Amino acid sequence: MVERVEKIVNRIEDGLALGLVSVIVLSVFLQVFCRYVLQAPLSWTEELARSCLIYLTFVGSSLAIRVKGHFVLEILVMKLPGKLHLVWELLLMGIILVFLGVLLVYGTLMLPMLSLQMSASLQIPMSYIYLAIPIGSSFMFFHVVLMIWRRMGHAFSTLPEREN
Repeated sequence: MVERVEKIVNRIEDGLALGLVSVIVLSVFLQVFCRYVLQAPLSWTEELARSCLIYLTFVGSSLAIRVKGHFVLEILVMKLPGKLHLVWELLLMGIILVFLGVLLVYGTLMLPMLSLQMSASLQIPMSYIYLAIPIGSSFMFFHVVLMIWRRMGHAFSTLPEREN
């Protein structure tokens, strides 16, 4: 069941990342073409590319968590004994979960206030742009919880059997 949900989330993230990169490339290409070839720059393409880049930042961070691509200093951590290493990993992942939880809650709480403000060129509510914060945070939260669950399962499956 968990693997099925993970597969769905991964497909959504991959599709979002691909779509966002495509929109950014097309938007910037259209802006350059219109500005330098047609001599008639478009006002909305830069804002669209910037908004997509904001979403891509949060979705990309989630993808990096999924593939363990974030920068980590492991020199000292790898020297820790087995159980201490596990405790340290779980402590760090717990801190990350708290941070992501705060991002998710406060990112969601600020959306109603931002729905009154419109973007300059696209004329859409700013809450649509800032929605990237709770969306990305929830994806990241999901992956960190999954990492903790798997790490705990692996840790308990490798413990020696107790002798009776």
